[in-house]
Amino acid sequence: MAAILFGWLTGFEDLSRVASHRAGTVPSTALAIALLFVAAMEFDDQDRCSALIRHKLTSIALAIAAANLLLSLAGRADIDHSLFDAIIRPADRMSPGTALGIIVACATIWLAGAPETRRLSAAVAIVALSALTAIVLGNAFVPGAVFGKALLSGMSLYTALALGLFFLAHLLKLDACDFGTPSLPDYD
Repeated sequence: MAAILFGWLTGFEDLSRVASHRAGTVPSTALAIALLFVAAMEFDDQDRCSALIRHKLTSIALAIAAANLLLSLAGRADIDHSLFDAIIRPADRMSPGTALGIIVACATIWLAGAPETRRLSAAVAIVALSALTAIVLGNAFVPGAVFGKALLSGMSLYTALALGLFFLAHLLKLDACDFGTPSLPDYD
């Protein structure tokens, strides 16, 4: 995501897409996903500063995704076109599916913050990772493609892979946590 942001800031937009006819990752998407990765690294329950940083970063990512989703639903220009209209293609935007993926990622981070809800965080991350795997395997990542779905229209391959990698990293991070003694036997 850092390379994508660098590409947008330097005018080298080719870093944001796999090929010129494919959807690109817009700056707000790259920023929100980068914030999620940093927030996921701040995972120390015992340190109040770490928890505060984690909550602030996820809140910013949530605000970016929610704003883009609401602007898209209202038919208005999204954050990226408002700020970078001269360099962003008209079809490039944060897709509703991307915004929902970022919102779900924020929820998994918040749920992981409390030991009582870590298992729920893991379950949500597994469902999200499964959905993103299906998206990567079944989406053309070309704006306006015949098999493109409205929810996913505009999602880039880089975005889908980054969100999938986030959920995988989150699951690995949760696996390293001590869930305590299971209340049910692991096997019969």
